[in-house]
Amino acid sequence: MSLLDRTQEKYHGRSHQNPLANEQIKLDKLGYSTVRVPGDLHSQILALRTLYAGEKYSNDDVIRAGINAIVESLNERDKRDYDRYFEQNIEDKVEVLKRQNKY
Repeated sequence: MSLLDRTQEKYHGRSHQNPLANEQIKLDKLGYSTVRVPGDLHSQILALRTLYAGEKYSNDDVIRAGINAIVESLNERDKRDYDRYFEQNIEDKVEVLKRQNKY
């Protein structure tokens, strides 16, 4: 067994550690949040999923597409503010998970 084989075996299944990968790892470790929505909003989500997304997409995909469309329509200043608030919210959620020993 060569050194490369032993190294690959040792690190098999681990995510690559670099700043960009670490951000994705952080997002992957965040669990789901429960959001209570009124029945009419839930019906709208289901209708959009059925009409545009079909069976291969989930409600999460429909909501994410709507949020992405709103974010893309923001001007530069609002988009910078959005990014700052988004990152802060992610950090807050990670801190909560760390306190609960789940991260």
